[in-house]
Amino acid sequence: MPRSVLDTVIAHLELAPDATIADVGAGPGYLTLPLARVVPRGRVIATDIREAYLDATISRARAAGVAKHETRIEARAFVGTNTSLVAPVTIGEGAYVGAGSVITKDVPPGSLALERSPQVVKEGWVERRRARAAAGQTPDAPAAD
Repeated sequence: MPRSVLDTVIAHLELAPDATIADVGAGPGYLTLPLARVVPRGRVIATDIREAYLDATISRARAAGVAKHETRIEARAFVGTNTSLVAPVTIGEGAYVGAGSVITKDVPPGSLALERSPQVVKEGWVERRRARAAAGQTPDAPAAD
């Protein structure tokens, strides 16, 4: 696809500058970098099952000066449902990640990673937030809870 056609297609997407886009099956990054240019405060997540294609995308991003954070999921790894991987992380070969985990550190090959934060309940928080808003204060401003 000629560059002008690609730019026209991307323009018709009407993407917000802070959008998050998943370029699934990114290949060598043909769409990844043009998409990244139209979301300067957002991010483009490129994924492909072919490591060589991802390496090509990473090289092109570096050459273009595009910031990137790499997440790698190695062969035979399993990532449970509703898991967040906070880049940069690597899920090692054959490792498992428990569903609902937020992973911020590398998971070594053959390991199991679990993350569960304790639930925090702040009773009355909503009423206090509404009162701050009604008083003309920033509703999300820190307050003694």
